[in-house]
Amino acid sequence: MTTATEKLRRIFNLRYAIAIALLAAAACASFGLNYRLSMMDTNRAIAFTLISAQQTDSQRIAFLITSIETSDDPVEIESYFEEMRMTISRMRSNHDILVGASSESARISRFIAPLHEIYMSGETPFDIRVRYFLEQASDISRLDYGTEEWAASAGMREEVITAAKDNILQTHALMSLILEAQAIRMNSVEKGMGIIAWLATLALIALITLLIFRPLVRHVLKAVTEMEDAQTVASEAEHAANEAKEAKGHFFQAASHELKTPLNAIVGMTDAIKEKGDLGLDVELEQIIAASDQLLNLLNNILDTHRLSDGHLALDERDFALREAVERPLKRIMSLAEAKGIDFKAHIEIDDDCIVEGDAQRLEQVITNLVDNAVKFTNEGEVTIDAKIIDDDEGPKTEFSLCVKDTGVGIPEEDLETIFEQAVVHTSMLSRNGGLGVGLALVRAIASSMGGSIDVTSVEGEGSTFTLSLPMKKSAESMKPKAEAAVSETSVEETEEDGDAVATTEAGEPTTEEKKEKAETLPAGGFDVLIVDDNMANRMVAEALVKPLGARTEMAADGRQAVDAANEKQFDLILMDISMPVMDGVKATQMIRQSDGPNRETPIIALTAHVGPGEWSGLGEVGFNDILNKPVRKEVIQRCAEKWVRRRDVETEKAA
Repeated sequence: MTTATEKLRRIFNLRYAIAIALLAAAACASFGLNYRLSMMDTNRAIAFTLISAQQTDSQRIAFLITSIETSDDPVEIESYFEEMRMTISRMRSNHDILVGASSESARISRFIAPLHEIYMSGETPFDIRVRYFLEQASDISRLDYGTEEWAASAGMREEVITAAKDNILQTHALMSLILEAQAIRMNSVEKGMGIIAWLATLALIALITLLIFRPLVRHVLKAVTEMEDAQTVASEAEHAANEAKEAKGHFFQAASHELKTPLNAIVGMTDAIKEKGDLGLDVELEQIIAASDQLLNLLNNILDTHRLSDGHLALDERDFALREAVERPLKRIMSLAEAKGIDFKAHIEIDDDCIVEGDAQRLEQVITNLVDNAVKFTNEGEVTIDAKIIDDDEGPKTEFSLCVKDTGVGIPEEDLETIFEQAVVHTSMLSRNGGLGVGLALVRAIASSMGGSIDVTSVEGEGSTFTLSLPMKKSAESMKPKAEAAVSETSVEETEEDGDAVATTEAGEPTTEEKKEKAETLPAGGFDVLIVDDNMANRMVAEALVKPLGARTEMAADGRQAVDAANEKQFDLILMDISMPVMDGVKATQMIRQSDGPNRETPIIALTAHVGPGEWSGLGEVGFNDILNKPVRKEVIQRCAEKWVRRRDVETEKAA
């Protein structure tokens, strides 16, 4: 905080405190005055009510005596006697208050003081007369009706009735007039006091405004001017920061492309070499593939961490086979577990024909991170994976559950609440096991964006258990009857080891039906593919992956060459890179779609290293039919060819 800001803060606090104190004092004074006046009005009303009650009660006593004399109903007479006794008691209590003989008299003493002279003056004070009246009435109420005593009390009854209607009534009426006149005078005084209080409040507000707030306004205006200047500087700094952030985003995008280009060549060439077989290099090739997958996962984590910090972690939802999406990362990580000498057990309770709608790539990324962490932090023992669906056969949704359990180093209890925060990993754990500490943060972010959850339980030194739960929407294909739905033929070989089912995650040999279906999937006479990529290694990889499927290939090194080739010859499939010199893949695709050439309707598949749906947005609108993310795997390119070449072949047959 600067000196000027601190000074302004002190000035503001001081003046504000003074203003609040003065206003609080004024408010308290006003409240006290109003409270005092309100209590005075209340007490005056109590005194007035007591006087009126005395008038009413004296008349009531006279009425009850008269009613007893004229009634022939014993029950009614008894009720009159009871009511008269209650009225006498109430009138006596009120009289004690009015003459100051009760503890309750203090509250209204100010208002009954003018009545004291009436009560106590005269040869026979009114106080004595009232008490004599009440005594006589009380004697009458104790008599039995119809007895000689009652007959003998006729004179007493007449005297009580006369006193109630004349002396008692009139004197209390006089007291009411006195209290009324007193109230009128006090109302005038209270009104004057209210006006004085109002004027005093206005004067105080004016004083506060002139001596406190007006100087404060000058200080505030000066501070606002300085703040505007500071905001201008801050705005310029923010603009520079946004430019730097945008530059960083471009850097990550370019880095993704540049890093994945050679990685695509390594993975693709390794797959192609492995496909040839009988070279005696299966173990070495598996290690290359595992290392490449580990590098790819690390690169994806770094890039997605950047997207997560920018709030751009998007999903690309499509239909996919859930079992295949679970098995693929397990197959890749199994070799790492074997290299460390730990047991790797997978129990997958998911049907081959379970097709769901979601982001398969993000799901594989979550599974990869969880299982890779389990293997990485386990030095002996086992890693167990349980994957299943909790299905509602009738509903359109299903729930995917994944449990990854290891016997590794475990997580300290105090770190369980922060383990999913970005880069929260102990230095000692990193030094022993490697990693960047961003995987679990991405797992939680992806699970949350999919509407799911991730939980962890762990005992340090014994191991950890991560439980993932994701809601998924069944695809339209899955909602069909089993006879109509497309059935995935991916299988998992299960063996018995020590009484446990151990999933080797190695696909079994295809059956006769599988081979027949595969043979029927792609055209028997082969198909033509145009491969467009500015990197020779990537062109060679794509060619090596599609040729075993029966493809005849042609190459183009940029978008311009691709457009020229597409105008000269009909292709069954075009594999198009996005970032290329001369003309990029987006522009080339637009030109092919807008032309009258033979490939206007040919499926065009985007090959991109710009990972993430955020960078894929809009590609479908410019004419791409599908998107494959580099590095491209053998099984992925095969599924893509089967999907689009077969579809085009069928459509051509229908048109014919």
